[in-house]
Amino acid sequence: MSWRDVSGKEHVVSDESLSAVLKAIGLDAETQSQIDESLQLVTVELSNSAPKMLTAVLGDPIDAGGLRGKYLIRFESGGQRHGFIDDDGALPAIEKTGYHRLEINGAEIMLAAVLMKARFWDRHAGASLLDRQRLVLNRLLGDFEGKLTSSKYAKLAKCSQDTASRDIDNLIARGILVKDPGGGRSTSYSLAPIGG
Repeated sequence: MSWRDVSGKEHVVSDESLSAVLKAIGLDAETQSQIDESLQLVTVELSNSAPKMLTAVLGDPIDAGGLRGKYLIRFESGGQRHGFIDDDGALPAIEKTGYHRLEINGAEIMLAAVLMKARFWDRHAGASLLDRQRLVLNRLLGDFEGKLTSSKYAKLAKCSQDTASRDIDNLIARGILVKDPGGGRSTSYSLAPIGG
């Protein structure tokens, strides 16, 4: 095993050092049979481990991080939901914001549910926007597919290409949109990160 430091110099870790480190964390690795046994142990532990927290955007199915089986969600505001996560690996969408508890396979996981659209509009509550800008921003926050270009903006907002370009420039200047890497005829735009 080797690694490079910040200056690019390569360092080689000896088998003896690796074996000592593994032994210190309870994994014997002096013989091939010990290595095989330790690998099997780690594989089982990893397959049974659950994340400490999952995040979810309201209304979207929740990626359960590979977890399967019966689950129970205890909502922060009271109430609960139970069901079964099968091979699709997703929990059904949640419609309640908050920090909920997901219980599955003996593990208790924090489930943070946020509403991206609400968070976005809270951040930009004081922004004086044109109706067509609000329309396009709401589409970006919802079911918009692909990249936003000035042509797509013009089509969504039912305005000219020049007006679309001015609107986009205005949204960039306000920190609401950012220009994606690249440029030219394929220039596209995304929502600026919302932040905390």
